[in-house]
Amino acid sequence: MGAMTVAGLWGTRDWRLDLLTHFRMQYYVCFLLATIFLLYTRRWASLSIALVFLVWNGWMIFNLPANTKPIPGKPVYKAIAFNVLAHNNQVAEFRKWVLEEDPDILACVEATYTQNPLWEELDLRYPYSELRQRGGGIGIVFFSKYPIRELRPQHWPGTGNMPIEVTMPEGPVTFVVMHPQAPGGKREWEWRNRSLKDLAAYCSRQDTPVICLGDMNCSPWSPIYRQFIEESGLRPPDTRVLPRRTWPSTMPLVWTAIDQFFVSKTIKPLSEWTGPASGSDHYAIGMTFQVEE
Repeated sequence: MGAMTVAGLWGTRDWRLDLLTHFRMQYYVCFLLATIFLLYTRRWASLSIALVFLVWNGWMIFNLPANTKPIPGKPVYKAIAFNVLAHNNQVAEFRKWVLEEDPDILACVEATYTQNPLWEELDLRYPYSELRQRGGGIGIVFFSKYPIRELRPQHWPGTGNMPIEVTMPEGPVTFVVMHPQAPGGKREWEWRNRSLKDLAAYCSRQDTPVICLGDMNCSPWSPIYRQFIEESGLRPPDTRVLPRRTWPSTMPLVWTAIDQFFVSKTIKPLSEWTGPASGSDHYAIGMTFQVEE
């Protein structure tokens, strides 16, 4: 576990080292248990080493939440993003949850005609929507309570990256839905990294408030994640002490956070949460926010 902790420092050089960064929570739990055992058995030398790695992983995992007190007199909005999983026909729980949450913005990637009844129902509930087709199916669906304008398509690698402008009461807000290639090998890892660089560059050029959301296929502990923040000028919401568990929904002990929100300076996040298991290997993610002047 110590070697895996250190290996992540070179995550920009090899896709396998980058993958090792996604499981910091598991490393932390292992070192926590080891620390308790070594303390009980009074193995001081080994205990000191375990403590170093415990603090190292804990420092990367735990977060001091930012000020999440709402700005008085300003409306609060809600956005939800979900990787539905292509050909997922078990979306009843997601449908129920979405109708209860009633988000102002809903973005779904890996959406196909398999879930057509759900998209048709939501299309009747939301006055504005956009569907993006890919390979004979729907790659992305976007629903909004406010007027939308699809921005110039970008040739980003992936299966559901799309910029769209939403005219909110405070003015236009650019939503960038992301779903780069899953890094299952060296080539796919390079495609994902290139896509995230393109997404970051695009977000940095916008003169409107920006919210980037969706399946990033990258955890908060990856050096690629940190590069995205530096190059995009965006920031994570920072409303929680621990990151949200978003993937894989089918393996509770092997979880990480690869579905993300990022916001620009004039977006004030208030809260984040995850939805229920809904037939996908991902959990949906939600965020409430305000738009500052």
